Amino acid sequence: MHVLLISRSFPCHRAGGLEWHGQDVAEGLLGAGHTVTILTTPPPEGEALTPLPPGAEVTFCGATPGAYDIEFFVELFRRGKGLLRDLAPDVVHAQGFAGVPLLDIVPNGIPLVTTIHGTLWSETPLRRGGSPTLYWQYKHRVAFSPLWRRFLRRARHLIVDSHFTRRELKRESRRLGCRPTVVPLGFDLARFPPTPRDEARRELSIAPDQVLLAAMGRLEPVKGPMSVLEAFLKAAPKHPRAILAIGGIGSQLPALMRHARESGLRERIRFAGVLDSPGANRLLAAADVFLNGDVGAPAFGLTNAEALCHGTPVLTTPSGAHREVVLAPADGQIARPGQWQEALSGMVAASPEPPGLREARAARARGRFSREAMVERLILAYQAAIQG
Repeated sequence: MHVLLISRSFPCHRAGGLEWHGQDVAEGLLGAGHTVTILTTPPPEGEALTPLPPGAEVTFCGATPGAYDIEFFVELFRRGKGLLRDLAPDVVHAQGFAGVPLLDIVPNGIPLVTTIHGTLWSETPLRRGGSPTLYWQYKHRVAFSPLWRRFLRRARHLIVDSHFTRRELKRESRRLGCRPTVVPLGFDLARFPPTPRDEARRELSIAPDQVLLAAMGRLEPVKGPMSVLEAFLKAAPKHPRAILAIGGIGSQLPALMRHARESGLRERIRFAGVLDSPGANRLLAAADVFLNGDVGAPAFGLTNAEALCHGTPVLTTPSGAHREVVLAPADGQIARPGQWQEALSGMVAASPEPPGLREARAARARGRFSREAMVERLILAYQAAIQG
């Protein structure tokens, strides 16, 4: 099968879920013996996070690395028409909003499949309505919304990574052009190699009797890092063995550090900064519990899956698709931020878990979230689209 893939930031040079997903789709399809041609944004100066996979034909559009901007869409429209004419691929697979400008140029005999990673209002305050000030803040999305709704009404083949996102699409457009197919995200498990817990803890200087709670990601309000810190501070007096490590940077980092300093428990809180892949793996493998306070209605929640692939239980919120990734109680617990103190206390008290329990959790997760499992589902979706 020949797939024309439209994806941002290829090869991956931004540490984001959409960017890694495009890389995983391309590499997974190539590994399964399919032909892949890629239309993507231009690369930045310097090295990408990962090299181009052997066998991929890549065409760069636009002028700004990693940006779905006007220049990208104009050139995508022009180059896309030429590639469709010259290559006649079996299927066109667009990631996110890149499918919108292709709707009217893909020939009827070639299905356009679009994966929706969150909707137009995902992870914004406008998801539940907002003030005129908010509408102005997100004016570009507001201006784009009529075209977005038109696309949803006319699209014949949509893929979403969760049932939550499928419901959100129906919320944003009462009339969809098709019933979206759910294909949960998968990723290259080689990026998250199994790491012995004891080895990871030694490298991080975690004492055998300490309970390591870990959180990482963008330190922005929508990701809930302050809720994570406050839950730890409330539970910490009853659990003197517990320590907290927070990885990542963002606008809330100064406030988090100040709050930690003023709490009197600063010596039990570590701020790890930006983590590369080995550093993130080490932290997830060493942790007794992974904390994800995201309240922004995530379309999937990759960090939860990554933690589970190391066997680490997760405490997260009921927001977005978290319930579809963290299958409580086997994978951890789901609770609203205001209820985290009790949930966190229980998980700390149960730490460390028996090694067999962590190994079984990791095995289940690595089966659920493997790139191969995702590609198998994608191929089935492509075949259904081709058959009409």
